[in-house]
Amino acid sequence: MKRNLLALVLALTFIFPSFVKTQPATLSPGKNSTDRLESLLDPVRQKYGVPALAAAVVRSDGNIVSAVTGVRVQGKEMRVTDKDKFSIGSITKPMTATVIATLVEEGKLAWTTCLLDVFPGFKDAIHPTLKDITLEQLLAHRAGIRAFKEGKDIAAASTFDGNFEAHKRASY
Repeated sequence: MKRNLLALVLALTFIFPSFVKTQPATLSPGKNSTDRLESLLDPVRQKYGVPALAAAVVRSDGNIVSAVTGVRVQGKEMRVTDKDKFSIGSITKPMTATVIATLVEEGKLAWTTCLLDVFPGFKDAIHPTLKDITLEQLLAHRAGIRAFKEGKDIAAASTFDGNFEAHKRASY
């Protein structure tokens, strides 16, 4: 199941950018765009044997188009709707790695980029042991950050002082 989910996420990572690039002028909320997006989703859903699939093409100015395809329960007739809730599983790590790898390929980041290169506004708040960690070390789990095993580990984790939004603005 995890292998199918990862394959599905990777397939969608490459389908949707090409969908947006090839049809930017015609992408707008509405039935035609939804139908086109659904026509891309359904073969992927069938290929990987998942009961349902949902996707949205989103830009910084808002939701352009979304679509769903499939059934709520494998082997049943009840169609999935855009109101149904989906469990996304634990995909934040592979999606984050994919986004970072894309930024490295585009030359916007490097595997040797350190946290403070990206977030200079945190220079006074970041724990000293984290200052020189690279993206490569983080993604390869070689940064020396110990795993959280219990609630007390999370409570003892470093925190950033001040307002996150202020730190974020200062880093641009």
